[in-house]
Amino acid sequence: MKSLIDAEVDALIKRKIYKNKKELLTDSVRTLLETRYDLRLESAIELYRRGEVSLSKAAEITGISLEGFKAALTEKGTPRTVEPPSDEEMDREVNLILEK
Repeated sequence: MKSLIDAEVDALIKRKIYKNKKELLTDSVRTLLETRYDLRLESAIELYRRGEVSLSKAAEITGISLEGFKAALTEKGTPRTVEPPSDEEMDREVNLILEK
């Protein structure tokens, strides 16, 4: 027997509220993250930890200040990583300085 949640998902797709389960899941997770700060924070920390977003982008995702996000990282025991600039970034910065 199908669970109630599975039946509801199928009903929303049948009523053409969503095209498919992926679209429904995406909307559901987006809504969940909008309403649950704790989940937004955990998601942003993990994305930052994996290097998929910068520190400032993770703070933006969470909806807090950069300093607030740094404090949250410390509270959660997640080290901050500082990546050295690439050679290209260094060359670009040096050229900008020399042009002045």
